[in-house]
Formats: sequence, C-alpha cells, structure tokens
Amino acid sequence: MKKEIHKHFKVNQDAILIGPSGRMLVLRQPEGWQLPGGHLEDDATTKAGLMREFFEETGIEEKDIEIKKILSAEFSKSKKTYRVTFLCYTNTEDVRLSEEHIEYKWVDIKDAIN
Repeated sequence: MKKEIHKHFKVNQDAILIGPSGRMLVLRQPEGWQLPGGHLEDDATTKAGLMREFFEETGIEEKDIEIKKILSAEFSKSKKTYRVTFLCYTNTEDVRLSEEHIEYKWVDIKDAIN
C-alpha cells in the first residue's frame, strides 16, 4: 500500500532525550545549542524519522531509545513548518557526533532551561 504524503507543510521533529543519569542531551552547531532532531522526510513515519535523526546525529540506535510522549506540537513563526517535540529515554550516554555538530553535553534539565 502506498503511503500518503502530506505536502501542505514541512515537519521538524526534535526530542528531549534523557539518559540513564537523568540528564538530557544537547548538541552544539556553530550557531548554538539545540536538541537532537531534524526534518521528517516525506515518506518516513514519525518514529522512523526521529530514529534516523538520532542515529545520524548521535550514533544512538533505535534499540537504545524509547519514545514516551509528545511534549509539544506547534507551527513555526512562518507557518510553513510544524515542529513536534518528543520526550524520549535512552539507556546509553555514548555519543558519536556527526559532522553536523561540534560538541555535545548531558545537562541537568534545569540548567538547559537557563
């Protein structure tokens, strides 16, 4: 069966990823810190797209991640992109960064908010 592709707007997904220490992962690009995630490709399911981004950006595999729930879903300021933020847990804090990022940290959630 062919998948239906939604073309009215793009979807970006990111996640608060909590490790076994109870801290969350943040990634740094030259422009600043961010959550792991990225755009959802037209033919991907939500889960497959999020797992692809985790693996590409951190090297963390799907078997090591549990998606718990959606924390927020909202349009960007431009109204052309829909952003969905998930709460996820992982059993590892071993990260292999992609070339897209220059640094990572596991931080306390309170510190990340500040």
